[in-house]
Amino acid sequence: MTVRSNGEVRIICYGVLADRIVVVGYTPRGADRHVFSMRKANACEQARIAPLLEV
Repeated sequence: MTVRSNGEVRIICYGVLADRIVVVGYTPRGADRHVFSMRKANACEQARIAPLLEV
């Protein structure tokens, strides 16, 4: 989690989509979430995160 200078909280999380590890960045907006980024995890991220996701 990061907090920008304007006070906006940004959260980065990892998950699996169609058998690929993805990185999603979002910010809470009231009861909703605004996704500002989603991409395939790079090799270093995959190596670090795959054991935690049991992929």
